[in-house]
Amino acid sequence: YDDQGYCIDSVGNCGGTSGSLIFLAFLLAAHLVSLIYTLYLCYLVRNIPSDFSEHKWITASAISSLEILVIVPPIVAISWEVSADIGAGILSLALFLNDFGILVMIFLPKIFAMNEKHNEATIARE
Repeated sequence: YDDQGYCIDSVGNCGGTSGSLIFLAFLLAAHLVSLIYTLYLCYLVRNIPSDFSEHKWITASAISSLEILVIVPPIVAISWEVSADIGAGILSLALFLNDFGILVMIFLPKIFAMNEKHNEATIARE
């Protein structure tokens, strides 16, 4: 405080309780279950021709998300103890890579389809 009683400095701190860890565990478990169900559905439709479905790309996207979901939380937990900045950076990078991978796997088949040369057989299929 200064001479007139005004605060010059203050420090804030945020923290969670054990309830936040339970919520985080539930959220990760729900995400894991939905990814496994997605992979199961992709397995069921594996014999449908790729002209009618994009299950290969959805499978690749789900596996990519599953890898990030399994690998990143322990790395973030370990690095957060060292430095919160490093943990936040790793978490941000993981979120970017996860979302970018999903977007690429959604739009890449459509870009390939736009650049495909059409002949009599492909026109007849349409």
